[in-house]
Amino acid sequence: MRRHNIYVVSVAAVLLLLTCPFYATAHARVSHFVTVDLPGATGTTPKCINNFGVIVGVYSDQNFANHGFVLNHGRFTSIDYPKAVFTNAVGINDFGQIVGRFDLDDGTDHSYVLKNGRFTQIDYPGSTGTLARGINNRGEITGLYYDESFHSHAFILSGGQFTALDYPGSVGSDGFTEASQLNNLGDIVGYWSTDSLTASGFLYHDGQFTAQYYPSATFCGTRGINDFGVMVGQWTDDSGNDHGFLLVHNIYTNVDVPGSTSTDPYAINDVGTMVGGYTDTNGIEHGFVALALTATSDH
Repeated sequence: MRRHNIYVVSVAAVLLLLTCPFYATAHARVSHFVTVDLPGATGTTPKCINNFGVIVGVYSDQNFANHGFVLNHGRFTSIDYPKAVFTNAVGINDFGQIVGRFDLDDGTDHSYVLKNGRFTQIDYPGSTGTLARGINNRGEITGLYYDESFHSHAFILSGGQFTALDYPGSVGSDGFTEASQLNNLGDIVGYWSTDSLTASGFLYHDGQFTAQYYPSATFCGTRGINDFGVMVGQWTDDSGNDHGFLLVHNIYTNVDVPGSTSTDPYAINDVGTMVGGYTDTNGIEHGFVALALTATSDH
């Protein structure tokens, strides 16, 4: 890993967001958007944020090679799995343990967990590819794997044991289930489909799936969940435009970074700080940090 002391756009504003209180009420909105661009990167996408405000994600360098990163209050660390041609970082818990994906030059997809500076490879048994996406404070890991037919299934790795998770009815020639994140209570979010044309979000709680549908969306994927049960994700309108959403007590709030052509929130922590990516009018991808505000926290 390579460490650099750098500062993103308006880091002081980012640090303020990381310490603002969040109150989980039904009347929510998102504001205080701050752009996150790593210096020299051609694209930056934060994927997760823990309760200490440490952000992980993926960036593209000048050669358009992808690397994982950690952004810890202005200090940037690049993450590259040994001998990998692609690395990202998509999940982090409050102990600083990180999960992500890496690709080898033979085209295979694998995952890793990074603890105390040491990588451990993760592969779902018998899979053709494994993508770890979230890790909680209990060390449980969720994500997805591809079977021999290259169909995707969600999984949970707990106590060294893998368990496959499939939304009812999603197993078929064009169906899939993909997990995105999990919280410290073990609740898992993601998205599922019975065909290749549409998708809906899901919440997996106490062994039961609940479908989530953004009104009038052609695609809906739930990306992140905090310990209050507040969720974020992405939805697509009937014109093919991508937007974000905040879901509080079964009420959806649309999320669009001002001036963007698409917005994709990936995670929200218990403080209410949201991270994700957006595309500007020039087609350039940037990261963002924002604050979920409610009627209570506005005062």
